[in-house]
Amino acid sequence: MPRTTILAVALAASTLTALPGCLVTSNTSSSYSGNRVEPGDERQVLLRQTTTDEAVDILGEPTTRWTNDRGEEVLTWTWTKRSQSSGSVFLIFGGSSDTTQEHSLNIAFRDGVAARKWRD
Repeated sequence: MPRTTILAVALAASTLTALPGCLVTSNTSSSYSGNRVEPGDERQVLLRQTTTDEAVDILGEPTTRWTNDRGEEVLTWTWTKRSQSSGSVFLIFGGSSDTTQEHSLNIAFRDGVAARKWRD
């Protein structure tokens, strides 16, 4: 194989190898609003043991407090997670996404003690 052909092939191969690393970009970010409860934090609230005041000390001030038909005081923490991501390949493709998720944690207290809890 002639020397110029070998040089041309080597130059083409090195150019193609280097280009993909330079042409791809991406960005991802998340933000929260409301009274967020970290995943797993509600495990510190023990059923039939933790009082209403102790739950507030552990999880922070709830978004709402109300009394249900069973006479239980229900504390609800509500928050929103917004995720944004974008990416592009130089001069070929570009895209983005924006998602919003609503979350809540509810704890029902009977006689001032945690009786049940659930996430929505």
